Amino acid sequence: MANNEEIQNRVKQYKNFPGYKNKTEIELTRIAEAKLRLDELVDDIDVEGQLDSKEEQKEARALAKKYFTDYTFEFISDKNSLKQLIFLEVINKRIQKMLNKFYSDSESVPIQMLDGLHKNIIQITALKESLGLTKDGKEEGKSDALTTLDTLKRKFKKWREENNGSRSIMCPECQKLVLLKMRTDMWEAQKHPYFIDRFLGNKNLFKLIEQGRLTRKEVADILETSQDYVDWIITKLQPNQQGKSELETVKEQVEDKGYDASKVDYDDKIGPFKTE
Repeated sequence: MANNEEIQNRVKQYKNFPGYKNKTEIELTRIAEAKLRLDELVDDIDVEGQLDSKEEQKEARALAKKYFTDYTFEFISDKNSLKQLIFLEVINKRIQKMLNKFYSDSESVPIQMLDGLHKNIIQITALKESLGLTKDGKEEGKSDALTTLDTLKRKFKKWREENNGSRSIMCPECQKLVLLKMRTDMWEAQKHPYFIDRFLGNKNLFKLIEQGRLTRKEVADILETSQDYVDWIITKLQPNQQGKSELETVKEQVEDKGYDASKVDYDDKIGPFKTE
């Protein structure tokens, strides 16, 4: 979130712009807040990081701003799909430029390049459909509320198709998230591998960060979240052992060594011992 100093600096800049000379201080502040928020949204998905060319990075950022201005993307999966969509659209322009150059030089185009362009367009269309960015003639005349509802339905249908082998529910007793895996005859419940209590995270991933085998960015990509979140969850949850009882700590150590913690008891005087 942009701080007040950043907002005020933007307002000072806008006061020198001819197009903003009739705007009030409040109007300029709102414009500054909106533009900074837009910049934060674009920075969060890092579309420039996918490309090496400065020109293409500029194109990607412009596309991202347009999409965030015209549409709302609330879910991390949607933002990741948007990032991929923008990359494919920039690549599409690159292929088109190459085709035009080939035709200009030799009045012919490589069939393989045309095939690549065709496949790229198919992927772009599929991503737009999954994000609910495409419209057909049947939607004309619908209210904004109905259009939004139809978009959510399409997104849910797409999500259900891609996630029909598992579901997540909240345990009614401990209130922690539980993963349900589909079996041939029923659902099978297990401890959720990617949630610590109700927070997105995985202890083994955090250990790999501590060991230097994974970076925070790699873990953020795996969890489909931001590096700031990874830093926060490590600081707030993973190292915090103070709230655990000594028994819980011992049982965790036993489990880490491959033993069944349910077969281990603990005595304050003599420590942990096996009961079976």
